[in-house]
Amino acid sequence: MLKTSLLSRAAILASLVILPAGQVRGQARRFEKMSPHCYFLPGTAGSTNVGAIVTGDGILVVNPPAEPELTLVAEALKKVSPKPVRWFVCTDQAREPAGGALALSKQGALMITSSSFRKPGLSQSKGDDKAGPATASPDPSLAFMRQIRIFADNLEIRIQAPEREWHQGGDVVVFVPAEKTLLIGDLFSPGSFPNFERESGNPSALAWLEALKQVIDMVPLLKSAMPQPKPEPEKAGEEPKTLEELVVVIPVLGPPSNLQEMKDLLASGQKIRVDVARAVAQKRSRETFADLPMFGPHRGFGNFESFATRLFAELKGR
Repeated sequence: MLKTSLLSRAAILASLVILPAGQVRGQARRFEKMSPHCYFLPGTAGSTNVGAIVTGDGILVVNPPAEPELTLVAEALKKVSPKPVRWFVCTDQAREPAGGALALSKQGALMITSSSFRKPGLSQSKGDDKAGPATASPDPSLAFMRQIRIFADNLEIRIQAPEREWHQGGDVVVFVPAEKTLLIGDLFSPGSFPNFERESGNPSALAWLEALKQVIDMVPLLKSAMPQPKPEPEKAGEEPKTLEELVVVIPVLGPPSNLQEMKDLLASGQKIRVDVARAVAQKRSRETFADLPMFGPHRGFGNFESFATRLFAELKGR
């Protein structure tokens, strides 16, 4: 059953992108602590969230923005730790030339990237209408196929790329198992399907469903063998969180979420896929299929029309 809180995420998302909760106009932006080592800097209008994993061996930044935003990120990081940025990760290939990857590389940081981003023909090397002119690849960089693990100050950090690529170049996610924290790109936005009309490279809604499932399956749900602390008296009436709700998810757009909300969005998308396939089999027209009452429970998600329309075109073309 879809949760009411998830269905209202689209409205919350709009307000948070304009001005994040707890931020006052004119006040310096600050990284918010999500777990002992994981932080995120909420995006404002025109910018996206930035993730950071802070260790005694250095800082790993996820999705570094371009200047002048990169300078603001660096200033905010200094308030968290004096350690330098030692590594950085871009969650999709379009963010490398568009962000601060080259600037961080020149400062001595190592880029950890998916080998899929290095494929010839991508906008990073050739340039396109959205990415602008071609940009030199950051150097040095370390490319991996499906997964790489780094151990910083005894903290395991898994950097993974799902096998299914739903848009050009695919995606990269960063997971910290010990702290149940997942940093993800635009593969997942709380309460919203992707906007397929804005994505370049002919993105696939069917492949997006598979890629999202692969990322969910990458997260192990292990119950701790350690005795859990008893709830505080004033919180004794609250329902205990499920294992999925204990996994923090930091997207590139919108507020922090959890693995359960990712699963709810996937379940809704899979149900829409079944209903769209039925509409195609009934030879419904593209103009009328989305008005069917079966789609009513899913209209609370953002970008429903974009997602359903793309599914219809893909399934009808098979």
